Amino acid sequence: MVMFFSTEDNKTHSFGYEGESEFTSLALVDRGTSFMSDTLHTIYHGAFKKLLQLWTESSNKQPWSIARFLPLINHDLQNIRYRSTTTRAPRSIIKCMKLKANESRVLLLIGYPIFKKYLPEVYYNHLKMLAFGICIRESRNISPENI
Repeated sequence: MVMFFSTEDNKTHSFGYEGESEFTSLALVDRGTSFMSDTLHTIYHGAFKKLLQLWTESSNKQPWSIARFLPLINHDLQNIRYRSTTTRAPRSIIKCMKLKANESRVLLLIGYPIFKKYLPEVYYNHLKMLAFGICIRESRNISPENI
């Protein structure tokens, strides 16, 4: 997790868990191209978890709310047969805020089709694009056709 803030001198500073990285003071280091993105925490435990929170904790009046469908979604997710190489099948989606990052990963990459029945099409398409994009991002080889 990185926090950005501006100081009185209008310089933007960023700090991770252990403070600002010593590498940022080097002339040839650019944060945008010099550091790898950590998808486990930024996507699965960060952005995707925020989406789950938005969808499950919003008022039923919101078009993206799936709170009333949680028992049905949970049932559908429990019927998925996960590959034997999957390290952790996700726990109940009812407890989605307590999922480990790897459980969120499995839920996003394998379980996303379940949400098609419950999310409005526009929100499901966003979820599907996120899942496809991350699948490409985590590929060992990325071909020009996939970019």
